[in-house]
Amino acid sequence: MGFSASRALAQGDEGLGEEEFRENSIVGRDLAFRFRYETQFSEDDGDLIDQSPDYARFPATINSAEAKLFQSSGASYSGTYSLWDNDQGLDSSRWSWKARLPITTTDFTDFTDVPPHISLAYRYQEGDASNLAWQAWQVGYDTYPTKTVYLSLQYRYSVLGGETSGHQVTEYMTWTHGKTLRIGEQVALSKTEGGEGVTPWYARLFTTVFLIEKWTSVRLEARHYQSDDDYSYEDYKTYLYQKIGRHSLLRLDYRYFLDRDGLDSNAVGLKLKHYLTPRFSVHVGYRYYEHSEGLTFDTYYAGLSLLL
Repeated sequence: MGFSASRALAQGDEGLGEEEFRENSIVGRDLAFRFRYETQFSEDDGDLIDQSPDYARFPATINSAEAKLFQSSGASYSGTYSLWDNDQGLDSSRWSWKARLPITTTDFTDFTDVPPHISLAYRYQEGDASNLAWQAWQVGYDTYPTKTVYLSLQYRYSVLGGETSGHQVTEYMTWTHGKTLRIGEQVALSKTEGGEGVTPWYARLFTTVFLIEKWTSVRLEARHYQSDDDYSYEDYKTYLYQKIGRHSLLRLDYRYFLDRDGLDSNAVGLKLKHYLTPRFSVHVGYRYYEHSEGLTFDTYYAGLSLLL
């Protein structure tokens, strides 16, 4: 099979509109297997990661892996594992699995043929300062009620240290206009065990504009977060996606954060992804973080994706 840029990018890089299931088409089989791995490390100028109690849970290094199986019917099954190494001895690990199953079994080769799906997921985390295991079970439903609207609903039940810690309901919807514009919103409402009211909650708005189809796009996001102790913040994100030649993709991003106490931060980053073949890609990235209190961090990461 020749090297098709659109086929390659469909392996799952956000921002260029290639969201259809194409993994099975790439490998030419009803079953496709994808493996992803990424490692990242952060450093600062003031030994904050090593010594400051305010950053006791901040990971100096994160190693993560994902294995995912795709079926041509639209079903997928995935498992993830990550290890967070902490310079203050508060290491943590987390793993999860997820199954996403079509309600109908009709094979689909075109965007309009995507059937509704149900999903089941489980997450587990242990370690860090709390020393309590956190678990969550999640069930979801997603569908295209029209050719241009995508809708997802999810419910999550979580347990901390063997006792119920909370419930969360999340709604997500996007609307696509032709091949040039996508607008979306997401709302999550939580009920913390022992807390008052429905908190924490957040609302997010986003839009993606395709400046040049399958080559250049801009994504804008805005989110408001509110917790039951009256803490709130807003963050704003901007992404620029640019395909370079037929085999590479560049992402530039910027994030601004502001909380109710007047503290703010800025973060800029870049990610370069290159497809050695339609099935194998590698990426590298960098992120610079600056806080209003004078704190700065540098984060470097690299990874790979292999489709079999």
